[in-house]
Amino acid sequence: MLQFRLLLIIIFSLQLLGCAPNYLYHSPNNDCKDGDDALCSTDYIQQRDGYTLGFVEIDDKGWFRDRGQLDAFVQMLQQTAGDDVLLLVYAHGWKHNASNEDRDMLRMHSTLAHLYAVEQYSDHPRQVIGLYVGWRGLSVTAPILKELSFWDRKSTAHNAGESANEVFTKLQLVMDNKRALSAHPNSTYVVIGHSFGGALVYSAIRPIIVSRLSKQLYDNTLLEQQNSNSDLVVLLNPAFEASRVNELRKQFKSLHAAPYLVILTADNDW
Repeated sequence: MLQFRLLLIIIFSLQLLGCAPNYLYHSPNNDCKDGDDALCSTDYIQQRDGYTLGFVEIDDKGWFRDRGQLDAFVQMLQQTAGDDVLLLVYAHGWKHNASNEDRDMLRMHSTLAHLYAVEQYSDHPRQVIGLYVGWRGLSVTAPILKELSFWDRKSTAHNAGESANEVFTKLQLVMDNKRALSAHPNSTYVVIGHSFGGALVYSAIRPIIVSRLSKQLYDNTLLEQQNSNSDLVVLLNPAFEASRVNELRKQFKSLHAAPYLVILTADNDW
């Protein structure tokens, strides 16, 4: 009995020592000017060379850490008026977070920079805007305990998806309005979720997908209209049960439309 108690104390102590930070990474920074990396790296709206990156962070309970992040991003997106934009939203997965040193964060910056470079070859280049959806995918840093956080982080991802539903709904409304106003309605809205980020995204957008496809089932004109400006949701190795998607696929298998939800898997991504 004494040995068992000692083991529990050791495990608890390791958890305390190995806990990852649990706070807001990005907040308003009035000193952020002209895209200065040193001053702007913690701002929640970052104007970089060629692109803009915003942040929405969600805590373990599924609540916004700062609702002002979403409000500021939506306002910024609305201020692009009739200009075409390429909006890329990314939700990271397990063992990641919204820190500037996170591998996924660095890749988000490089991806947006690459998209900006590609847009310059177009006669009508779009503004490149990104939104990084951060949640506490990394809760423990201790090597062994980190691997044991799988089920706990899976549940957290689905909780975060409940708040993220508001994010995607608002962005969809802004983008639909933008297409209606733009002289060149080529604005594109792409959502990518990786690993548990895929679970987060799917939990958030499933009601939107059901609403959209249900309308298409009963109105062929909507099908034609939405195909011309089809947004795309990509889930990369989403860490949730296939039965969640199978139910949706069976419900709308009679539709013949451009892809809206694409799921990609690989055996070398762990």
